[in-house]
Amino acid sequence: MHDISYLHDILILLFASVAIVIIFKQMGLSPALGYLVAGAAIGPFGFGVLTSTETTKSLAELGIVFLLFAIGLELTIDKLLAMRKYVLGFGGMQIITTASFISFICYRFIHLSAETSIIIGSALAMSSTAIVMQVISEHGEQSTRVGRLAFSVLLMQDLAVIPIFVLLPLLSKVHLNIASALGGALLNAAIAMAIIFAIGRLLLRPLYRMIAESQSDVLFLSFTLIVVLGAAFFSDYFGLSYALGAFIAGLMVAETEYKYRVEDEILSLKSLFLGLFFMTIGMSFDFDLLLKSLPYIILASLALIATKSSIIIILCRIFRFPLAPAIHTGLLLSQGGEFAFVVFLMAVHQKLIPLDLSQFLMTVTTFTMALTPLLATLGRKLKAQLYTKEILRDNKLKREIGDIEKHIIVIGFSKTGRIVSHILRKRGISYIVLENNHRIVRIEKNNGYNIYYGDSMNIDILRYIGIERCESVVVAMEDEIACMKITRFIHENFPHIAVITKSETINNADRFKKVGASYVVSKNLETGLQLSHAALASIGTSSLEINNALNAFREINSEVVKDIVMFDENAGSGEIFEKKERPS
Repeated sequence: MHDISYLHDILILLFASVAIVIIFKQMGLSPALGYLVAGAAIGPFGFGVLTSTETTKSLAELGIVFLLFAIGLELTIDKLLAMRKYVLGFGGMQIITTASFISFICYRFIHLSAETSIIIGSALAMSSTAIVMQVISEHGEQSTRVGRLAFSVLLMQDLAVIPIFVLLPLLSKVHLNIASALGGALLNAAIAMAIIFAIGRLLLRPLYRMIAESQSDVLFLSFTLIVVLGAAFFSDYFGLSYALGAFIAGLMVAETEYKYRVEDEILSLKSLFLGLFFMTIGMSFDFDLLLKSLPYIILASLALIATKSSIIIILCRIFRFPLAPAIHTGLLLSQGGEFAFVVFLMAVHQKLIPLDLSQFLMTVTTFTMALTPLLATLGRKLKAQLYTKEILRDNKLKREIGDIEKHIIVIGFSKTGRIVSHILRKRGISYIVLENNHRIVRIEKNNGYNIYYGDSMNIDILRYIGIERCESVVVAMEDEIACMKITRFIHENFPHIAVITKSETINNADRFKKVGASYVVSKNLETGLQLSHAALASIGTSSLEINNALNAFREINSEVVKDIVMFDENAGSGEIFEKKERPS
C-alpha cells in the first residue's frame, strides 16, 4: 500500500493550528504568534509530537511563496507614484539607515563576517506587516497620519525584499565583492522582472479574460496556481530566489483587472500555508538554548526596539512630522518582521548563518513581534499625553472655548457623531465635539465644526469644555468598548450629567445603564423598527397604524428596551421611556 505517513504530519499541524489560534483569538493576540507557539509545542524541542520532515519543509516553502505573491498583489505602479514621497523617500531612508546601522554593529562589535552582518541588518530592518496592519485596523487608524506613514514604510519594505532575496544566493559564493554582488543582484532582478512582466503583459491579461469568460471557478483557481508556482519555479531555475518569482507574479497580476478576484481566490490558501510556515519556524526553537540565552534575547530585543524606534523618530522629525505621531510611529514599527524568518531560513540553507545564531535571531524577532500591541498602546498614550499637554498649556483650550454653558458635548466624530453634530449645528444648538484623531480635528475645524482635540478620559479637558455646565454628553465612538469605558468614566466623575450613548445590541443596553448611561440607542432595534416602518408603508399602512405597531413592540419588550430612544418621525422629536433624574 502507498505510504501515507505524511497525512499524520499534516493532521497534527492542522489540529494544533486550529486549537492554538482559537485560544489566541480569545486572548486578543495575533494568530501569527499563536502559530509560532503551536509549532514550538509540538516540535522536537517541545513535546516531540512532530519532527521537521520534507513535508513540513515543503509546506513552509509554499507559505513563503503565497506570502510574497499576496504582497506583490498589493503593489501597483499608481499606488507607488501616489505615495512616492513617503514610500521611496521615508521608507527607503528607514531601510538603508536601519540595515546599515545594525550591519555595522554586527561587523564592528560582534565581529561577524561582512556577509552575515549584511543579512542580519537587512532582515531586522523589516517590520511585521501582518501584525502592524492588524493593530492599525483594530484601532481604526488607517486614515490617520500614523497609519498612512506606517503603511508607506511597510510598502517600501515589501519592495526591498527584491534585492535581498536576489542577493542571498550570491553571498554564499567565496571571495565575494559585496558592491559588485549587490549590483549584480539588482541587475538580475531587473532582467527577471522585465522578462516576466513582458510575458505577463502579453499573455496574462488575455488568458485570464478567456478563463473568466468560461465562468469556471476551478479553472480560474488552477490558472492562478500555475501563475504563482510557475513564476516561483522559473525564478529558482534561473538561479534567483523562488520567493522573488512569486513576488513578481503578484506584481504582474496586480496590473490586471482580475486582481481582486485572484486575491479573494488565494486568500484562504495564503492564510493556511502562511500559518503552517510560522509553525515550522516554531518547531525549530530549541528551548534549552533559549533558556540559556534568555537574558541576551531580552537585551537584544530591547536594543532592536530602541534602535528602530529611534531611527524612525529622527526620520519623522527630518520629514517635519510632529513629535507625538513620530513617537507613536517609531514604537509601532520597532519590531522585527515575518520576512526575517524567511531570510534567516534561506541564509541557513545557503550556509551563511549558523543554525544556533538563526534560532537566536528568530526568537528575538518573535519576542519583539509579541510586544507590538503593547508598544502600539504605549505610543498611543504618549501621543495623547503630548497632545494633551500642548492643549492644556497656558489654558489654550479654555481660552478658545470660554465660559460656554447649556451646550451638548459630542465625544467622537464617527459616522454617528458626525450626524449628531450636523443636526445640532443646523438647529443652531450650542455644541462641542471632542475627538482624539488630530487629523480629523484639523480637517473638520476647517469645515466649520466646533471640534477640538482631546482625551475624553482626561478630567481637566472635560472641565475645560464645560462638562459641568452642559445639558448632556453624547458618546458616539465607533468602538462599543470605548463607549462603555467613557460612559463609566464620566458617570464616576460627573454623576449628575446625562450620558447618551449607543449599543450594537439590545442586550448590551442594560450593561451601559449599569455603568451610568442615561439613555441608550440600540442599533439593531432602531434598524429593525425603521425597516418595519418602510415595509408597512410600502403596502399602504397609514402612519398612525405604523406608529401604533412600533410602539406596541416597544411596550411588549423587557426592561432593557425602556432605555431605548424612540424617535417619532411625524413629530420630529424624541420620546424617552425612562430618564435618569438629575439633581437641581
